[in-house]
Amino acid sequence: MERIDSSDGLDVKQWRGVVLFVGAADSGKSTLARTLWPRVVASHESPAFIDADMGQGTLGPPTTQTLALFSPSYRDAFPPRGRWVRYFVGSTTPRRHMLNTIVGLSLLVREAIRRSDVILIDTTGLVDPDQGGISLKTAKIEILRPHTVVVLEHGDEVSSALGPLEALGTRLVSLPISPDVRKRTLEERRERRQYRFRRYFRNARKMALGKSVPVIGSGNLEPGRLIGILDRRGFLLALAVFESESEDGMVVSSPLGEGRLKSLAAIRLGDIWLDPETGEHGWIPRPRAEAAREGSAGAPEADVIPLQRSREAT
Repeated sequence: MERIDSSDGLDVKQWRGVVLFVGAADSGKSTLARTLWPRVVASHESPAFIDADMGQGTLGPPTTQTLALFSPSYRDAFPPRGRWVRYFVGSTTPRRHMLNTIVGLSLLVREAIRRSDVILIDTTGLVDPDQGGISLKTAKIEILRPHTVVVLEHGDEVSSALGPLEALGTRLVSLPISPDVRKRTLEERRERRQYRFRRYFRNARKMALGKSVPVIGSGNLEPGRLIGILDRRGFLLALAVFESESEDGMVVSSPLGEGRLKSLAAIRLGDIWLDPETGEHGWIPRPRAEAAREGSAGAPEADVIPLQRSREAT
């Protein structure tokens, strides 16, 4: 394992394939990717970037992972201004959603690798081993086989746990967290998600999705539940909030355009309720047996309000 003092020591010219950025929440992963992007563009023909943080990401609305492909017309732009592809995880945290998190990231990488020589991935801030963070990062590394994993940490709290994976051919580089990084409070993180939800749904309209639309996932369709409208490849066309059933089928509120509605293949149920006007949201509790079957671990984020608690509060 290599330890360096600053990002200047990262040899991005040697990077190829997948490069993972790993670290706790507010460790500077997104800032580092943005800082390195001009160097990556200068040394690679078609780089790509994946925002895999479904809670505090920068490219898509919460609950999603986003692939941004490179465009030569906007060479220096970050995030890249080529085609964007999204996957709906259905939650603002990978906890209780480990499988969806890994499946979504794998599909986005498979999509990117056909067009890109290097793929930078900003992962979630879940690294706590007691919450399944190290297991999740280990699984990502085993599946994606990244060329390099850049670990942002204060000491060796993360890299020491991931170090044995170098035996599989992955290079680990440990980088200290900048003292300029500011920790956001739980309230700030929640308010940021609310803002991004409000912004995403600002031009939403009511629409009927038609009859007999396949539903992926378990649970009941009740008013306020967040869902993902999917195309035939399983990628996200748009988020939607379920409202009711009618003679024309499922009625939802969504910013999906009429032209793209024709590409609807199925919907996936999220584990989030959402008020699209205010951005208020919370998690929908699931039976423990169901969570165990899906390989989930831990509880949702403390700043995500449970369904029952929030409705009682209002």
